[in-house]
Amino acid sequence: MSSNRKVLKVLSLIQFVLSICVIILAVLSKLGGNEAVEAKDWGEAARLYLDLPAFAVFGILSIAGSVTGIHGANRPSALGSHRLLCILGVVFGIVAMIVSGAGAGVPVVPCITVVVDATAAVFDTKVRKELDERR
Repeated sequence: MSSNRKVLKVLSLIQFVLSICVIILAVLSKLGGNEAVEAKDWGEAARLYLDLPAFAVFGILSIAGSVTGIHGANRPSALGSHRLLCILGVVFGIVAMIVSGAGAGVPVVPCITVVVDATAAVFDTKVRKELDERR
């Protein structure tokens, strides 16, 4: 296994763990929205309910990207849509950070996940080039 494939596998494993954390943030956001509704804080409730779909889609895309990355690191011909999933994860991660960062600062876990997604997409390209050079 080449060094690029090893790095892709490690990045994908990190990406998987961070994606689970992002989905947990989405659930916590939903719970916070419920508490804000009970307290009649409608502005905060609306912001927290907007966090839910953004974080959920971001987490799901990142998990899908990490699974294809782990599988593709073992067998590069199976990378398939890994790069696309990672790029979409970056886009939705930025959207999630913008939505949740409205007055509350930027969450650290989604920010790190976006960086890992982008780096995994770069190493996907490197692994694909290695595969093409061998053929």
